[in-house]
Amino acid sequence: MLILVGVSFVPYLIAPLRVPGYFLAAVFFMSTLLARCITDWLAQKNMQKRAAAVALLFAVIGCGVAGIIETTRNEIETLTFSANRHDQEMMRVPGADIDAVKKDLADNGHGAVWTTMSFVYPLIFETNEKLVASESIFGIDRPVYPPSIPKAEPSEHDRSVFVVETKSPFKQQIEETLALKSDTPPRIRQHGTLTVIEQRFPVDPP
Repeated sequence: MLILVGVSFVPYLIAPLRVPGYFLAAVFFMSTLLARCITDWLAQKNMQKRAAAVALLFAVIGCGVAGIIETTRNEIETLTFSANRHDQEMMRVPGADIDAVKKDLADNGHGAVWTTMSFVYPLIFETNEKLVASESIFGIDRPVYPPSIPKAEPSEHDRSVFVVETKSPFKQQIEETLALKSDTPPRIRQHGTLTVIEQRFPVDPP
């Protein structure tokens, strides 16, 4: 069991982008190992080992309850760019923030956005594939669909709309680039952990 648990860590160690989900393979072997330890210790006449088994059993139950509570929260956990723009770190995004972005885009008639790698799939999934989302403008091209399905990209001739993390290191650069490109500041609408940045033209109302 220890060997199999160790082997399960290999995908995590060799992955260029590491997320907790890569540990899932080890869960089965770790639970089997824990069950074996608990049953062996409970069978012992040594009261210290029995007490340790009971404590371990309650710890497992406590972790299970905590895990259930954590997974029932209306939020997603995803990777995001760190301040240096090269490394990644985990972040949690409330479902309410994603719903607010969906409503924002729908209310303003936007069917295509540029976004970071963290939100390409969530935005496509949450809008039932009605929204075109691409991260290729950030120098990353991670296909969402199989190669047989052409990848949809926002049109360069339409108004540029970005959905980025509110604390994204790219946020300021996007705002400055859109202001320079259109000779007018973009519209910025913040929805908690996410921000919608919309290109605005001189003829647009403020």
